[in-house]
Amino acid sequence: MKKQNVVLSEKAKNDIDDYIDFIYNECRAPLTALRNYEGLFERINDLSKIGGSLKYYTEKSITEVYGVFCKRINYKKMTIIFSVYNDTIRIEAVLKQSLIKEIENL
Repeated sequence: MKKQNVVLSEKAKNDIDDYIDFIYNECRAPLTALRNYEGLFERINDLSKIGGSLKYYTEKSITEVYGVFCKRINYKKMTIIFSVYNDTIRIEAVLKQSLIKEIENL
């Protein structure tokens, strides 16, 4: 299977920073923050191998924001929204799953 390049949008970078900062500063759990950071990037790197084979995300409220060709994959309580363009996977956002559920129920 062909490996694809993975790139992060500015929004995704900010989402990850906010997520890790919250765990580190608000929860006062630096080791947990480190583990979550490493685990999240392992999951993102997994996309280079499996991203193209995942199904498209069809929830209208999400596709209106991130496009009809977006896909998703989860890591713990986070959802990684991404799109596949030829040999590149672009991470669009990293959101709390509870936020996704709220958006879906609008």
